[in-house]
Amino acid sequence: MAGEFDALFKATYGTADFQLVDYTASESAEMKDGLGRIGTTVSVKGEGYIQGTDAADFGLKLAAVCAAFRLSGLPLLISGLTGVLEYSVLPAQSLEGGPHVKSFELLPAGEEAPLVKRLQFEIATSLNQGDGEGGGDEQSSFSVSVATRASNLKAVTYRGEGRGTNAAAVFRTATQPRIRALYPANLWPLTTEEVKNVAEDRVEWTLTFTELATPLPAAPAGAEIFDGDLVRATELDEHYGKVQTLSIDFAFSGDPIAIKDLVRPAGTILRERWDYNTHQDRRVKASFSMLSSTEGDDLLEWDNTFTTTKEGADRPVFEYFGTLPRFGLKAPVYRAVQRGRALTVLRYLKAPEPILDAKLLAKPPVVVCRPVDRVRRETTWEYEFVSEASLDVTAERLGKLRRPVNANLQPGYF
Repeated sequence: MAGEFDALFKATYGTADFQLVDYTASESAEMKDGLGRIGTTVSVKGEGYIQGTDAADFGLKLAAVCAAFRLSGLPLLISGLTGVLEYSVLPAQSLEGGPHVKSFELLPAGEEAPLVKRLQFEIATSLNQGDGEGGGDEQSSFSVSVATRASNLKAVTYRGEGRGTNAAAVFRTATQPRIRALYPANLWPLTTEEVKNVAEDRVEWTLTFTELATPLPAAPAGAEIFDGDLVRATELDEHYGKVQTLSIDFAFSGDPIAIKDLVRPAGTILRERWDYNTHQDRRVKASFSMLSSTEGDDLLEWDNTFTTTKEGADRPVFEYFGTLPRFGLKAPVYRAVQRGRALTVLRYLKAPEPILDAKLLAKPPVVVCRPVDRVRRETTWEYEFVSEASLDVTAERLGKLRRPVNANLQPGYF
């Protein structure tokens, strides 16, 4: 029951405020022979509740509502979920001291929360809106209901019917635009259903507004976005790569390419796809995959290793004619190899410096840069060292093998 008692419609009768869960309004022409339409009968039925912040506040609100509904001739104002006034019955437009309270009832307690009291009411009046020229036989009514979805977003449904000359045209040119104006189009997409007869003097209609979590983007000039969704997905690999994909699916009018370009992200795009259909439905779909690293820079993969070997002392044999063989002792040799690989976005990473003294290099460094594809760039490096003395491989030197921090902010790209 808690979800039902969210703030939905706000109603004010006289000076008493309360919340409406749903309501029904009907209007029918009052006809008189020889004069035609002489007025309009209006009826409003609703069910709602009052809710207090504490016992004292609850008591004041309950007393105010009960006192107001004992009287006729007070204005009824109904505001929608967006805070805009959407329906009213005013004494200045009413005949015979209306609006009149036909019924008012406090409903028995159910499962509602404390300090909540449910109520229902009916108000009716006659409006002096006749033309006196024999026409204007229209009748119309509509009801409003609100559903709260699992995401706590609302869906507001108006159901109505109209009868009389040009009833279908009145719905399309007057009723629908009036209700559409109550809900911002970029936050409340509209679905319309209309059933009419051949003569178009009878129509049944349904308008459903579905609340969005965030507004639809403003369309470029000459285009419009009616409905749709935007999805963001992130994929992380076992290295440092991160692919973020932005996907759209919009119902539209105008230029689909302009709408696609409107949401095209500014980052480095690895893959891009779009398609649109214009026959059974007008929708544009697009996806953009952007490449970066999990560290927030352009270094996708990093590998930098260091290995050492010792060529042990051997005993070569020296033989001289007429003497016994003699054994010599060759000094040990220490060798090391530092090799690595970096995969980056659009730019090459300058190979890191050797972690040992450059004087120990056995041969010139080997650095290779090559493009992997349209976006990714690869740099590989290899350094070979040789020394007759033990290599001084300290923890500080090995620390230089680590992945650079904020690599795209460091000098060395070219």
